[in-house]
Amino acid sequence: MNLKGITSLKVVGELPLAIPTSIALETFFLKDKSQQDKTKAYHDISYYKTAYINVWTLIRNILSAIGGNDIRYDNSLTPILTEMLAEEIRIILGLFKELAPNTSPFFFTSTYSQVLTDNKLVGRLRVTTSEKQKAINKITLQVIKDVVNQFTILQTNDLVPVNNRMTGIMLSHIAYDLLAYSNFQDLHLLESHTGVIKRRHEWNTKYVKIPKEDMSRLPFNKTLLMNFGDSILIKPIAIKDRKAIIQLGKSRKWQPLMSEQKVITDMKIHLGKIT
Repeated sequence: MNLKGITSLKVVGELPLAIPTSIALETFFLKDKSQQDKTKAYHDISYYKTAYINVWTLIRNILSAIGGNDIRYDNSLTPILTEMLAEEIRIILGLFKELAPNTSPFFFTSTYSQVLTDNKLVGRLRVTTSEKQKAINKITLQVIKDVVNQFTILQTNDLVPVNNRMTGIMLSHIAYDLLAYSNFQDLHLLESHTGVIKRRHEWNTKYVKIPKEDMSRLPFNKTLLMNFGDSILIKPIAIKDRKAIIQLGKSRKWQPLMSEQKVITDMKIHLGKIT
């Protein structure tokens, strides 16, 4: 199937973007009230001086928008997906230029090699097993290589490099990316599919959930992410150990915005170890 054929299958939103990305950015850029969803909150983007957009997330959203159709996940898809991604980046840049000139957009990509080679996480990294997902991962890596030659894209092997402490909004499906929050004056997460904006005290929803356990008091930081895991990069530790951390948080009256050092100190004193 050629570019025109696959593009015709892509489900878009009110903005000419893959629907998960469109719904997210409609939060800021859908100005026509007749098009707005009355059940959804819309926000003024002027609070944010910067916007950081994960290229992998854009690719994932495009694949989601064309998925379920008769798509062959092989090398023939790579140039098509590269052009679709390039067009979306051009559209997003245009939206910011026209409707949010005081917010600087940055696209970024990470290999996450810093966390993937962490000796503490041996055996706890998520590994792709299905042949389809392996093919998608291979295509995604090649598309990223191709598109970085066309646009200014921040490339890193860890957290996105931030040179100044400003307010920021981030579009990413990778919980690990949010650990860059300490480099911002204030960082919020913009979620694909819903357009919901989450402040740091709400990021604990990114941890792997434990049924019937209230995890709402847990802070979001690297120590707890390494223990509770997420849906993309890191497997959680044993459930009994995670429950012990939750109980510790209750007894020590943890709050979502408390410091990571307080978490580390409590875990060392009362549990005798940290991951």
